Amino acid sequence: MNRRAVVLGGGFAGLVTARVLADRFDEVLVLEQGRYPDQPVPRDGVAQGTQLHVLLARGADVLFELFPELPARLDAIGIIERDFGTDVLQVVGRIRMPRRVAGVPMRCATRPILEAELRALVARVPRVTLLQDHTVEALVMDGPRVRAARVTGPDGAAQALEGALFVDAMGRRSPVLRWLDALGFDRPEVESLDAGFRYATVAVQPAPGAALDGRILMVVMAQAPDHRRTGALMALPDGTWRATLVTLPGEHPERSWASILEGFRLLACPDPWERLQGATPLGPVHPFADVANRRRRFDRLARWPGAFVALGDAVCRFNPRFGQGMTIAALSASLLGEHLDQQDLDRAPVQAAQRFQRRLASLHDLPWRLATSDDAIWLPDRPASLLDRATAWYLQRLLAAVAGDADLNARFIRVAQMLDHPVRLAAPTVLRRVLFARPRALEG
Repeated sequence: MNRRAVVLGGGFAGLVTARVLADRFDEVLVLEQGRYPDQPVPRDGVAQGTQLHVLLARGADVLFELFPELPARLDAIGIIERDFGTDVLQVVGRIRMPRRVAGVPMRCATRPILEAELRALVARVPRVTLLQDHTVEALVMDGPRVRAARVTGPDGAAQALEGALFVDAMGRRSPVLRWLDALGFDRPEVESLDAGFRYATVAVQPAPGAALDGRILMVVMAQAPDHRRTGALMALPDGTWRATLVTLPGEHPERSWASILEGFRLLACPDPWERLQGATPLGPVHPFADVANRRRRFDRLARWPGAFVALGDAVCRFNPRFGQGMTIAALSASLLGEHLDQQDLDRAPVQAAQRFQRRLASLHDLPWRLATSDDAIWLPDRPASLLDRATAWYLQRLLAAVAGDADLNARFIRVAQMLDHPVRLAAPTVLRRVLFARPRALEG
């Protein structure tokens, strides 16, 4: 048996997956369709690469376990560890979260910076080879399992790369449905919810002396029904900031700096707008509209190709407002490693692959529910379910309580950072404090 694993896609999910597989296969090939940039800038074909990305604390834990050298490398370029409670301004609607030590570490880096560091570390893993300009044209079956990927290389020549496992980590541009069609497999059910949010991000040079009050991130979140915009400012080690505005239909800004500033002025909390006075844009405004929640239910297919699995945005993607994407990708790669340790891929390639897709669906269930419940509230033509309305009502009360309760605040941060299960926010002692939260806390 060829003990080679082939990872299709060399972005964030593909790199983390390659590191996981390097501990379990003799050789790991990572096939990237484009070319990696020489500098930490957005990759071609990754539309969301220009937008703000947040790696939640749970995702950072997974990365630092897989890449023990990563924290020191981030420190060396000025991306140092900070505390989420003291170094992030978080406002939901008009509810200002208190500035208290949370004991939850965080670092702020753009996605291109983080991917560049991961590429450098993965490239040093002896069993991993990164291949650029390799386009996967099709999967080749041998009986019930995938045996090879038909690939076109940089010279235009086609070849069949054989392997014992193939992992689709190509993200939202993955041609996995076309591959399944060609192999005679059914297409999956697709669950989707799009509240119509649109993103716009611009790099700025702050005015001389401007600062984020010692913070590295300011976030003002929308809250239905009245506070309809989200704005975020992230401070980077080079002294520049990234400003992101998130809007709903009918309120999308023009692609101009003046329009972005006006959107920040209309936020429920004025802090980010005040910090942007006198700032200078360093480039164009980058819009991003493809933010619908979408979930392909590969786990429900009766037939599935053996020795082939899909993860990341190719399977499930979320509205980025809650920053779950990179963390879910890291957890998915970790889950794949754990799954392979428990399954006999050689003897039961179909069953092993199907069971992974089902386990992956279970991993997606909770973040999917949280993301879609919140987005559903914003859809005027789609009646919100009783559960959606109850969730929104409870969250409003919870935020009122969190604003004035240090213990609840710490619990809330740990849940938001995916370190703890949301059930911690529904314990009987918590319910009492939430239900009797003082209304004045709602105004922060």
